[in-house]
Amino acid sequence: MSLSLFCLPSQLSFVSLSLFCLPSQLFCLPSQLSFVSLSLFCLPSQLFCLPSQLSFVSLSLFCLPSFRFRFTRSEVRGEIYF
Repeated sequence: MSLSLFCLPSQLSFVSLSLFCLPSQLFCLPSQLSFVSLSLFCLPSQLFCLPSQLSFVSLSLFCLPSFRFRFTRSEVRGEIYF
């Protein structure tokens, strides 16, 4: 079973280990977090970039339940697997 949510990148903010995606709120407590993988693909040699420069971001949080999250320039998609 999976639950998907969609929102624009402008609606997304990443605070600590909490993911806020209006109107829904998904979060993972540090004690639940077993692995975090963050990959940024921007202009060459850039770790941080503006949304307009962002080509792809993949962020995976494996909690209980598992949460997989990714967004491109056009959309944000999050899935929770039970």
